[in-house]
Formats: sequence, structure tokens, C-alpha cells
Amino acid sequence: MKLEKDLTKNYRKSGRYPNAFFKKVKLKSIKISVHPSYSDNQNFFPLSNEVEVPVWAVYGVVNANYEECVLPFLNLSFRYRSLNRLNALIGHYGAYYLNKMAPNRIFQMIMMPQPSLSVVQLKVKKNRKSNFRNTHLIKKEYEILSKVARQYPGIKQKHKSIVPDIAWKRMDIIDKLIHEIIISKSSILVVGKTGVGKSNVLRATMRKITTHSKKQRIGFTFWNLMPDSLLFSGKFLGEWQENTLTLIDELNTANGILWIENLVELLTSGGENVNDSIAAAFLPSLKNQSLQIIGEISPQGLTYLRNNFPDFAQLFRIIQLEEMGEGMLQELFKKYIAYIDQNHKIRIQQSAAQTAYRLLEKYYPYEAFPGKMINFLGDCVNIVKNDHKTIVDKELIYQRFSEKSGLQPVFIRDEIKLDLKQLKAHFEDRIIGQQVAIEKCTSLVKIFKTGLNDPSKPIHVMLFAGPTGVGKSETTKVLAKYFFGGSKENFPLIQFDMSEFQHPEQIFRLIGNEKRPGKLVRRLKE
Repeated sequence: MKLEKDLTKNYRKSGRYPNAFFKKVKLKSIKISVHPSYSDNQNFFPLSNEVEVPVWAVYGVVNANYEECVLPFLNLSFRYRSLNRLNALIGHYGAYYLNKMAPNRIFQMIMMPQPSLSVVQLKVKKNRKSNFRNTHLIKKEYEILSKVARQYPGIKQKHKSIVPDIAWKRMDIIDKLIHEIIISKSSILVVGKTGVGKSNVLRATMRKITTHSKKQRIGFTFWNLMPDSLLFSGKFLGEWQENTLTLIDELNTANGILWIENLVELLTSGGENVNDSIAAAFLPSLKNQSLQIIGEISPQGLTYLRNNFPDFAQLFRIIQLEEMGEGMLQELFKKYIAYIDQNHKIRIQQSAAQTAYRLLEKYYPYEAFPGKMINFLGDCVNIVKNDHKTIVDKELIYQRFSEKSGLQPVFIRDEIKLDLKQLKAHFEDRIIGQQVAIEKCTSLVKIFKTGLNDPSKPIHVMLFAGPTGVGKSETTKVLAKYFFGGSKENFPLIQFDMSEFQHPEQIFRLIGNEKRPGKLVRRLKE
């Protein structure tokens, strides 16, 4: 039997067998009536007749506290308290998932041969000691794990990075994470805005655990999984699901913990819906704690996770990473300035740092500190380094911010006054015979320059109406270039021909979905 051979092979390597999930186990089936239907994401097309589908269930005692039922062909499990309610629960969960299946999948289940429970006898060496906790001392080659994930920490770099991999001012969170990962053995989700420092905190935690575990000869290892690599690890349909099982076995051999930088990708990778995703493949192992995951996610991503796959979301301990207060941020920026001075011999002037902070706070509300500040200053340090200079000053901050944001210097530099005559002349020279439009555009510029607009909303929403040839497109281009013409890389206007999106089903091409971004999202990211 293949299972017996695989378990024996794993035992020879690691000195242990997987933990038995059920203490006592039984097999049963019930027939569920469903009405198969096809779907094109907009409409459902039901077949004419109902069919009865046998749903097989493995159930039994897990421990003294609860019993569990597994529906293996639906990749689903649930807990129950009374055998009298078991059939009703199987019927409820089975009908829910079967009604979402395509007809061909349903008919495959009908044609499946009747399964049975088998007993596998495994041999154990009486005096053998497990080397599970010392696997980090043995150099191993993993068939799947090494292909789809990178071990962290890797080889230590000789040169100091401009953006340091250091979690300053976060020791309280790091200590909490270490306790949850090592003592509680929980799967963890660190939740926070882009730039708040989720990756740095997790990397600092993993480094600290790795260093400590090597000294104690425990040998925890961390592996950064790339979900797409797991999908492409097999040549044939369904092979990645088999590779997932191998991946989990190899993680157990390596005493490994999986690190995923964007956990939402587990839901959007694998199949048409979450029930066919990588997250669904991981679900049983997370439930029986043979797999431990640490991940990062945004608040919006956590909402998406809870709404679309609550069974998966509830298996994670949530650690919120809040933005630092201004006082703590200023201390952190001083540490970064000292780090750059010491390791790269480049001085960031205090006035330059204050200017960068003010601009980023005002014009980049969708990213969080300290990430957006460290990344921006790091970009400026790179420019200075490439030019063989030694100082980052205010002029460079203004220049680089204008290039990155596209905003003209008149909007970001308080010392540059807005010349009203020149402003009006600028629009009158380029927009001919449209006095009302000119007045609206100049008024909008004045409001933005004085800072009276709401920074949490778009600068303005305008609709230009009129027959062909009167200057609607030209007015839009002139206004866009006046505001965002500071960038040398892209023209500051995204233009769409809305005739391409006349029908409801074509809206997908414009906005996309969680798996594939549409034209609008792609252009905004560019």
C-alpha cells in the first residue's frame, strides 16, 4: 500500500509518524438531492432533473472534548455534539457545497467507487530517538518545499541595506508574537496598513526565534511561500493538490512554519472559488495543527478573508499592528538618519527629513508611516549615492517628490506663490473660447494651492458636457498636466473609451476582480 510505504519512508527520515487525528473512527454515507446548474457568473442555467449524490463521511471521537466529521470528497470538516444531529449536518453542509459545484463535478462524485476504511500497520524501533527537533542540524533536500518556498533567514548579506530590515520600537509586539508562535503554537495574522511595518516585525520575530532555537538545539525553520510557485509546481491538473500534502509533510520534517506575505493570495489562487483554492487545501492541516502559518494582511484583506472564507479566517490569532504616534515616529526617523550616516556615510539634513514627513503626511494618505518615509528617504539616499554626493537636502526632497507624485513644485513648496494672472493666462492660451471652463479650472487650482480641499477625497470630480470638437478632451489634458505634470515618466492622464464598456458583463474588463485587475486598476498601478 502506497500510504504505508510513504509513512515508513518519512519515519526513517524523521523518526516519527504523523499524529493520529481520530481516536475512534467510522464511515457512512447519505444521499443528498441536488439540482445541478451551470453558471456564467451572471446567470444560472439549471438542468431539468434533480439527482441523488452519495456523500461519504468519516466521523468519530477526536478527544474527550469533541467529535468531528470529515467529508473527504468535499474537502470539508466540522464538529458535532450529538450523533442524532450528524445526518442533518452532513445534509446541510453537503447540499450547500454540492449546489455550488458544476454538473460535471457532481456526476464524477456519483460515479466514484465506494470507499472503505483500512488499517495500516506501521513498525516502530523500540529505542529509536526522534530527530524531529534537530533536523536543522542535518542538511536536507526537500522535493517540494525547496521549490515553492525560500527559507528565512537566508545567507547574511555583507553590505548594509539602505532600507534596513530592523523593527525599531516594536519589541512589545515581537515578544507577543514569539509567545503565540512558540508557546501557544498558534497560526498568526499580523494586520495593518501598507507601510506600518508588518514584514519587518515578522522578520525580526523569525530571526529571534531562529537564533534562540539554534542555541537550544530545537531547530525551528521558517519558509516564505509563494502561492503561484505551488500552483505551477505540477505539470498536470490536480498535481498541485498532491504537492500541497508533500509540502506539509516536508514542513513537519523540517520543523517548519510557513510564512505568507499576503494571505489573501491563498484564497485567490488555485481554482474558480475559495473551495478550490490553496487556502481550502491547507484547511484540514490547520485544523488538526499539523500546519502552522504566519502571515500578513491589510484590514481590507482581513474583511475579505472573513467574508469569503470564515472557516479559514477563524483558525488564525489576529495581531493588530497600529501606526506609531508622532513622537515615536520622530525617534525612529532619528535612528534611521543615524543608521544611514554610520553605514553609508551620507547625511540626511534635519530640514530635509521634516519636509519629507510633511509632504508624505499630506499627499500620501493611503500608505502608513514609518514605511512610506523610510522608502522615500531610501530612494533619495540612492540618488545621492549614485551621484557620488554625501548630503540629502530639502532641494532633493522637493525634486524627487515632484517626480514621484507628479505634483508641480507650486503645489508642494509654500515659498512659491501662485501668480493669478499667469494662472489665468496659462488656461486661456490653451483652452479657446470656453470661459466658464477656464474659471472652474482656475478656481480649482486656487482651492488646492491653499489646502482647502478634503485630502481624504479626490481633488475634484468634473463632468465636461458638449458636442464633439468644443474642447472637452483638451480641457481635461490641460488641467491634468497643470496639476500632475511634474513626472518625467508618465503623462498624468488615464483615458478610456467608454464605448468598450457598454454592456454589464464588460464592466469586469474595466475594474477586474480580486484575481485579475481590470484596465483601470492596472493603469492606476502603473
